[in-house]
Amino acid sequence: MKIYKRCPITILNLFFILSLLPILVIARDKQPKKIIYETNMCLDVDDVGGLAMIHALQNRGEAVLLAVCYNEVHPDGAAAIDAINTWYGWGDIPVGVYRGPFPDPDTSAYLHPLTRFPHDIDNKSALSALEVYRKVLAKQPDNSVTIISVGFMNNLSVLIKNEPDLVAKKIKELVIMGAQNGDSHNLGFHNTASAAQNVLKNWPSPIVFHHLGGDVLTGSGLKKTPVGNPVRDAYYKYFGSKFRN
Repeated sequence: MKIYKRCPITILNLFFILSLLPILVIARDKQPKKIIYETNMCLDVDDVGGLAMIHALQNRGEAVLLAVCYNEVHPDGAAAIDAINTWYGWGDIPVGVYRGPFPDPDTSAYLHPLTRFPHDIDNKSALSALEVYRKVLAKQPDNSVTIISVGFMNNLSVLIKNEPDLVAKKIKELVIMGAQNGDSHNLGFHNTASAAQNVLKNWPSPIVFHHLGGDVLTGSGLKKTPVGNPVRDAYYKYFGSKFRN
């Protein structure tokens, strides 16, 4: 396993927060980047912005979103993700959810409101993340898929335990939003430290760490976007029924 750390980059004139930074870094390739998005979309709203950015890149022909896997356990998580995918015209994108223990789950100011937008997947009907990985990766060329992880490592730990050969064959790189050392959130909250350790120890493809991006403030520009946009609504609800960075 090779581990790289890329230098920070600056984003100008973009609405969204900074799970976006690793997305922009890998989007520089000439061929569309095949992406699976690992998200803990729940407490903070940055993962909503990250998903919106992937859709923007997809619409520009710079990325292909193969699946979204949810590593939190909020009951409205899968429906909210599917609502965002549906709004962007990609409601057929698979959504997989974590099936396992998850102590002290977070609350959310925006996930339930997003379930009012059109969607046809919820946490009960969604496949497990492991099932989604198996189905999606089996159809992809070798060494072709980038996983962007902006949440916890529990889904990835289950994947590497159950399908190490599939990971080694299909995954080109794993991009992690987090600090290489001392990140107590994405690499440890909700008793996920052992999962993170398993991934970092046993992941066979290159791992790219990127800083958390908290110094880039975004969100106020969403006030100018259509009222029917679930991304707009998520930020609005998260910031207490107002728009601000």
